[in-house]
Amino acid sequence: MLYYKFSKLSDFTDAEIESTFKLLSSEQKGYINSLTPSKQKQSLCARALLNLLICEHFKNINLSSLMCSNKSKPYLENSDLYISLTHSEDYVGCAVSDYPVGIDIERIREVRSEVIKRVCSEEEVGFIKDNSDFFILWTLKEALFKAKDLKTVKLKELTFVKNGKLFLNEYSVITDEIDGYKWSVVNLI
Repeated sequence: MLYYKFSKLSDFTDAEIESTFKLLSSEQKGYINSLTPSKQKQSLCARALLNLLICEHFKNINLSSLMCSNKSKPYLENSDLYISLTHSEDYVGCAVSDYPVGIDIERIREVRSEVIKRVCSEEEVGFIKDNSDFFILWTLKEALFKAKDLKTVKLKELTFVKNGKLFLNEYSVITDEIDGYKWSVVNLI
């Protein structure tokens, strides 16, 4: 089972953001308070979206059980569910699954060739025709990075192109675009 959701920051009222903060554990509140104001809002909106998803599908879980591992990976205490959160500028997203899951969203924008070469294998560089193609790969790599809880692997080492084509057979993958943002969900089933 996999559930995911995306939303604009502007979809959340100040009251919803404040009530989400009140639901969080002291650990999560401390983390939120350590962020810059813009990152605080993004992180709280991602958690508010997660709360909506949890309320819709999991009646026995609440947001106060949200914790972070010592590697900063979010998890729900006393739960067998896996979660992942993402935010980029005006959008936030979350995913919940009974298998390891990662989610990422990024606004499509100009990317310098040095960045592409640092993030992508040679075969992937050949696959990229425009910035949209780059952000398909970027969000897939970031989502896989989160799903596998990788900390020492470079994004360039995670490859999604074989024989000049996007290769997704190893994982359960969803990738799409919304309002000029590319997003991907990778589920390790």
